[in-house]
Amino acid sequence: MLKKISIIIGILFTNMSCFSQILNSTDSLLYSGGRLKEIYNGAEITMENPFFKPEYIGGRLSWINFLKSKIDNYIPLYNKATPGTYHVLVRFLIDSKGEVKDVVAESNCGFGMEAEIVKRIKESPTWKPAKTKIGENVGYVFRQVVTFYLKTNESKIEIR
Repeated sequence: MLKKISIIIGILFTNMSCFSQILNSTDSLLYSGGRLKEIYNGAEITMENPFFKPEYIGGRLSWINFLKSKIDNYIPLYNKATPGTYHVLVRFLIDSKGEVKDVVAESNCGFGMEAEIVKRIKESPTWKPAKTKIGENVGYVFRQVVTFYLKTNESKIEIR
């Protein structure tokens, strides 16, 4: 019995360590459509949306053109995906310096689609960062949807 209890306690402490996070004295993140959450010495402070959202150099159309020029839309066909429509969702952070960080796939369509989108977003040049009303640069989390339309020997993408 004592052995079972010590094993359970060991498992709990091992799993809890996976969730620990070391924070700088101040870290800022803005969730799209949400509010700014600033963490200062472990305390979370919520602020309003930024005055200016981050912008890809050249604007939204340039961002879409960048992705379209980089993404190999035949990746799912090379990996034998069945014909159909696949919506790939990727989340990434534009930090206070305008650099793309923490690129993570939130969907799981497979066939190499998420890996391709993550790879191409990581290749993005620096953006104009989000700014508060007082002109302070802050981080901002984006979500990008790329839709693959697959036919037997044809593949098209749509970027929203």
